[in-house]
Amino acid sequence: MDYKSLRKKTGHSLLRSIKQELSYINAVIAHPTTVIYKHKEFHLVPPKTFQISPSMYERNYTCLDHPGCDLCCVGFHSLFLSKSLSKQNLDQLKSMWVNMISIQVQGRSNLYYTFNHQNPSSDCSFRTSKGCSIYKECPITCLFPLIRFRKYKDEKIILMKTQWTRRWAMPCPVEFKPYYSHDQFLQDTLWKFQNLERYMDALELPHIVRHIINVLSMRITGELDLDSLF
Repeated sequence: MDYKSLRKKTGHSLLRSIKQELSYINAVIAHPTTVIYKHKEFHLVPPKTFQISPSMYERNYTCLDHPGCDLCCVGFHSLFLSKSLSKQNLDQLKSMWVNMISIQVQGRSNLYYTFNHQNPSSDCSFRTSKGCSIYKECPITCLFPLIRFRKYKDEKIILMKTQWTRRWAMPCPVEFKPYYSHDQFLQDTLWKFQNLERYMDALELPHIVRHIINVLSMRITGELDLDSLF
């Protein structure tokens, strides 16, 4: 399939891409958080309720099964938080032509490396013929292509797996399959949340990601008890 011809311009400017980044932070913070980028100020409010959908345990997929697909790889700006990167990836980024921006989180300045992939005719700087070359250390916005932190009214978050995400209008080739074992689920899913945990720790923000990891490890669904955490 010619995926490149199927790309559409999403309108994800750098500012909109930053807002997308903040949506993941917003879903897992434990306390109100203020973020400032240039003259823009964002006030993030933690979820009052957080639920885990059964779909998390029922829908198995991997984008690496479709190395030619890059529908989720362009149309926005990729942001890498410097403090959360391994030395190898940090050295790789420093050797590339890349923009750097500063975002203040709770008064602390954080350096981000940014790549402009907004043009749908462009190619991601990290793609190879075998797919993503940094799949295990990709940006947060690339980490959960079909895992959604769906936000509802009254600060309610439901964690689910669905193709109704940023590329819902595209012919995503992924077909959900059942997991053969709980170990397969753990190997497939938990590392993504462990990456998110390292990201939140690097930002020095209190968060609920470790609690989410523990609950997912026990294959529990329903509403988390957030009041008992803090």
